[in-house]
Amino acid sequence: MSSERERKYDPRGSPENKRSRSPPASYRQADPMKDDPSVVKIRGLPYQTTAMEVCRFFKDCEIVGGPNGIYFPLNERGLPTGEAFVEMETAKDIDKALERHKDCIGERYIEVFESRMSVMERVKKTCTEGGVRGKDAGRERDRGFRGE
Repeated sequence: MSSERERKYDPRGSPENKRSRSPPASYRQADPMKDDPSVVKIRGLPYQTTAMEVCRFFKDCEIVGGPNGIYFPLNERGLPTGEAFVEMETAKDIDKALERHKDCIGERYIEVFESRMSVMERVKKTCTEGGVRGKDAGRERDRGFRGE
């Protein structure tokens, strides 16, 4: 009787009663990332890294628009995060870029990941300065004394 009860209330269920956890083929949708182009995300950059330095780092890869194809996110204070997104021309360029994982810029090793254009666009929308770098970047956030 106890063995009957154990079988009846076994949380794992019997092998005959287990169902497949995947939905039927009619419910499956196409891969949503299929139409989302890949980009390269790099992390660990020195904060003062320029687009030209990133271009030199990926010298064997074709970057869309050259230095203009590199986006540096800024934090809520308008300061660099140490990350960048790089748009590559082809999948082969992305593969070459991924080979640079853990190579160095200056004293810092750089992590290189494959990411998606939609992720980059979402980061662009949430950044306060839109990734602008230059002498005037973040100027309106500069807080001085009220009398100045």
